[in-house]
Amino acid sequence: MPLSTKILVGLGLNVALLASAFAIVFVVQVRLNPGWLLAGSAGKRLQATAQLLVGDLAFAKAENVQGVLDRYREAYEMDMRLFDISGNVVAGPNELVPAEVMTHVGRQRGPFPGRGGPRGPPSGPAQRGTPEFPRGPRGKGQVPMQDSFPRFVVRAGDPIAYWVVIHLPAVGEFRPLTLLVRSESLWAGALLLDVKPWLAAAAGALALSGLFWLPLMRGITRDVRHMMRGTEEIAAGRFETRLSLRRTDELGRLADAIDQMAGRLAGFVAGQKRFLGDAAHELCSPLARMQAAVAVLGSRDNGSADAYIADIREELEEMAALVNELLAFSRATHGRAIQLEATSIRGVVERAWNREAPGDATLSLDVDPTLVAEADPGLLQRAIANLIRNAVRYAGTQSPIVVSARTVDGAVEVSVADQGPGVPDEALPRLFEPFFRPEPSRSRELGGVGLGLAIVKTCVDACNGSVTAHNRKPGGFEVVIRLRSSPLAQGRIAVR
Repeated sequence: MPLSTKILVGLGLNVALLASAFAIVFVVQVRLNPGWLLAGSAGKRLQATAQLLVGDLAFAKAENVQGVLDRYREAYEMDMRLFDISGNVVAGPNELVPAEVMTHVGRQRGPFPGRGGPRGPPSGPAQRGTPEFPRGPRGKGQVPMQDSFPRFVVRAGDPIAYWVVIHLPAVGEFRPLTLLVRSESLWAGALLLDVKPWLAAAAGALALSGLFWLPLMRGITRDVRHMMRGTEEIAAGRFETRLSLRRTDELGRLADAIDQMAGRLAGFVAGQKRFLGDAAHELCSPLARMQAAVAVLGSRDNGSADAYIADIREELEEMAALVNELLAFSRATHGRAIQLEATSIRGVVERAWNREAPGDATLSLDVDPTLVAEADPGLLQRAIANLIRNAVRYAGTQSPIVVSARTVDGAVEVSVADQGPGVPDEALPRLFEPFFRPEPSRSRELGGVGLGLAIVKTCVDACNGSVTAHNRKPGGFEVVIRLRSSPLAQGRIAVR
């Protein structure tokens, strides 16, 4: 999962955790003190609903009260009932109501004095404290304009439900009534708690947070990807790579540390190659003198020490081969300028074959003569020559050595394959390490000191390419060199 996605997911989980904590606190608060609901937007919605109901009742007949209440029940999908001042059901289901709820139903509060008879307007002038209600159309009823009706919230019943008690004033043909609303949950009908605004607010907060954090996340992930690519280049042996990250925070200091590490590694590797080259060069002279001395000794001996002289000569030849490999490894890139150019793959392969393959070896060549790649001709020829020499050494001359090249995804892939025993699968990741020899299929008795494939990798890396190796099925071994493609129009073809 990308780092930016992880940060966004973490941010979302953080917001969700905060929202869950807020919801838990809210629910606990409401359960401990249900009346707390009336202090917020729920109280305003209940007041507005009661005001609308009173306005409808002002122009309704007694026989139409049930129809008026049914419209509100269907609109909010909640259980609603109307009680008179004596606690009798005027409209709605006549079902059992918890006693603690009926206590509030029968308790009329507020400036609602008695009004005349049970269903008629007051017979005398308005008493002190009675609200003045304007006349409805054509003098029918009175519409109360009170800012707040007395209301209560009780959590009771089995199963537990929220009961909202709202005392309504006398209006039209009705004396003071009590509206009872039953809700099984806080968000049923969106009358007590409308979750849509909260969800919209949470989504908006999450979106704004994402927009706020997005530039920071993009900057961090961009620089992390840059450092990842740079460290991969350094791990591949390109120690000249520098990150040059312009930051003053921890990422900037990490990039500076990586640059310093790359510089020190480059110095260590250069010193190692220089030491190997100098040591190999210094060993050449005494080895040559020892070989000459053995040759002189062999010419003067009467034959009694031929076996000993042959052993010495064999050891000297092996030491000379080792020194030559060390020289080739140290000089592959050290001490010379690398110049990449459009190089003919077929020409390089043919020259390498003519130089390394014995007369009885068989070559199967599948390379387009027009195929070119960006490479140093000398280094590429040395790499392919080493691969051909290894294939002949370990696979023998009885089976053909297959060299092919093709264009794959804009790059040139050169393959050198044989039908030999291959190598153990666990040895594949280490094949290109210096002095590594997998056993037993490729041992010292077969020749070689473990520098052939290391030289191949050094040469290919210098050409800005890559090299991989794998076993073939059902048998054999293959090494693939991948180079950048170079059309003929972009440079000349090297034919040296």
